Amino acid sequence: MSDDQNGTRKTGLIVSGLIVVVIIVGLAWWLTSSEPEPVREQVEQPQVESESEPEPAPDPEPELDPMPVEEVEPPTTEPEPEPEPELPPLNQSTDVLLADLKEQEVIVEPVASRSVISDLVVFVDNARNGLMLNDKALVSRPDGRFSVIEMDDKLFIDERSYDRYNAVADWAVSLDVDALLQIYQTYKPLLRDAYGEIGYPDADIDAAFIEAIDVVLATPLVEGMIQVEDDEVMYTYADPSLEALPPIQKQLLRMGYANATQVKEKLRALRTELANQ
Repeated sequence: MSDDQNGTRKTGLIVSGLIVVVIIVGLAWWLTSSEPEPVREQVEQPQVESESEPEPAPDPEPELDPMPVEEVEPPTTEPEPEPEPELPPLNQSTDVLLADLKEQEVIVEPVASRSVISDLVVFVDNARNGLMLNDKALVSRPDGRFSVIEMDDKLFIDERSYDRYNAVADWAVSLDVDALLQIYQTYKPLLRDAYGEIGYPDADIDAAFIEAIDVVLATPLVEGMIQVEDDEVMYTYADPSLEALPPIQKQLLRMGYANATQVKEKLRALRTELANQ
């Protein structure tokens, strides 16, 4: 009940009470006066109407939980793929490729080929078959000559001959694998074109690179002095198992144990990234 309603009820009760008191006092005075007793008339006391209790307000209807409003997520817009870089024609790609390599801070000075992509594909195809063509060399030939030393009537590779490969090995080790893979992915269409030109139009170029790397990684590393024989035309390995190796593995042996170990480590890292892409 509100305060106004309580105040109204109290005021009504006070007024009713005063009327009753006045009637009682007047009746008492009339009964005790010396006037002769008049014919008693029955005076009906006015009915004091008690203020009726206000009807209780109806209980408010329970508030209904509003229906949950499903939030509609705005449609996600897929980012547009970056446009494929425009590649030059295969026969004009070397200068552009070398410029991109330089931009990736890859040292390109040792590169001697003027048709890098085509020569690289030929090199890879030969390497995966264990072959090596000197006329398709990608990098400059090392300075100096292969030399041997004689000890106890036997010929051995002069270990100083390995030093001429130090610069090439150091360069190979310095190459950033991530940068190489980025360039590889960019120029893969041209690599496929070049691979198609030598007879493999539908071949998997990634698989070809991995096969070539696997052949080189299978090269046994020999520590210490390596004995050779002079057959008047060229030197051959005295160990039949080494002489039976594919040409590209023999070439790696000529770099010496330390250089060959570094090159294999770099190729192993490159192979892992190629296989996982």
